[in-house]
Amino acid sequence: MSSLFQRDAVSRARYFLSMAKECTAVQRDEYEAFLVAAIIFGRTAFHRLDILLKSKQGLRAWFDKQWEDPSVQVFKIERDYLLKEGPTKVGQSHSQFGTGGKR
Repeated sequence: MSSLFQRDAVSRARYFLSMAKECTAVQRDEYEAFLVAAIIFGRTAFHRLDILLKSKQGLRAWFDKQWEDPSVQVFKIERDYLLKEGPTKVGQSHSQFGTGGKR
C-alpha cells in the first residue's frame, strides 16, 4: 500500500477487491485472501457508519432500512461466516481425485 492510501474501511475494502481482481486463475489462495479482506473491511465500514449515525435522528430511520438490503446482507452473512466458521468456498470445484472433474 502506498503512503497516500486512505485508511478508512471503504478504501481498504476497495483496495483488497482491486488486488483480488488482479489475481490469475492459479493464484487462488491470494484471490481468496484479498476477497476475505474486502468482505471484512466492507462490513467494518457499515459498522462504523452505524456508530456514527446513532445520534443522527434524521438519518437513523434511513440507515436502519439499509440492513434489509440484499447487498448488505451478503456482507453480514459472509463476514459472520468467515469469522465464526472459516473460509468460504470461492469459485472452487472439488472432485474425488482433485482434478476438478465430475465424480
